[in-house]
Amino acid sequence: IKDTATSHVVKQIEKMKRFAFLIISIAVIFQGLLVSISNAQAVPSDEEFKAEQLTDVVKLTSRNFESHIADGSIWLVEFYADWCGHCKRFAPTYVSIAQTLHAENIKNPEKRNIKVGKVEGSKERILSSRFSIRGYPSFFIIDGWDVYEFNGIRSKDTMINFAKRDYKKEEPLRFFKSPFGPIGQTRATVMKIGTYILDQYDILTKEKKFAPAIATFLLASVGVVIGTFIILMFGLFLISKQKVD
Repeated sequence: IKDTATSHVVKQIEKMKRFAFLIISIAVIFQGLLVSISNAQAVPSDEEFKAEQLTDVVKLTSRNFESHIADGSIWLVEFYADWCGHCKRFAPTYVSIAQTLHAENIKNPEKRNIKVGKVEGSKERILSSRFSIRGYPSFFIIDGWDVYEFNGIRSKDTMINFAKRDYKKEEPLRFFKSPFGPIGQTRATVMKIGTYILDQYDILTKEKKFAPAIATFLLASVGVVIGTFIILMFGLFLISKQKVD
């Protein structure tokens, strides 16, 4: 009896693992598709990007975040809100930090670039959810897949030193809860899907002049197709093979 119970538990654990793998895989696939669509719509020109590097903080949104972060640089990123008094008071200092670090990138091209960006977290809810933002301003160092949260004193020297080397003294966010881990990717994917559907609804009704009922029907039809695909994938991963006597 014990052996049977143990075998049953093992099978259930295997099913749960397969289910988790399926969900993460689907999230990553949708994330890739949506990021590709967003990046195709919002890749900055070389002139715009050079201007951002030299003069100001790079403005990051859910549409251009992936393309910027994937450039191989170390990124110092601020999440702020336009109504936040602390953010407004720190804004001139943050611009000065960006100008200093971006100027050093030009002077030392052989070294790895450190870039400074900002996200308006009160509007960019996809990114805020992905980084589990609890208050403003919040600062992070993004070094490849590793993300480090800044919890020190907000001053120019302190933050520049943190971006250059001090972040390496800290522990990165655990990958499972990281913005680039399964939870962060899943959150981002779910919110991106919702945003993308609303964008497509606006395009169908405002630009293509479809009636709202027809636009809703078309989007629902696409949802049915995707849902059917997910169910099929779910079945392939979780339905046990029949035993052959």
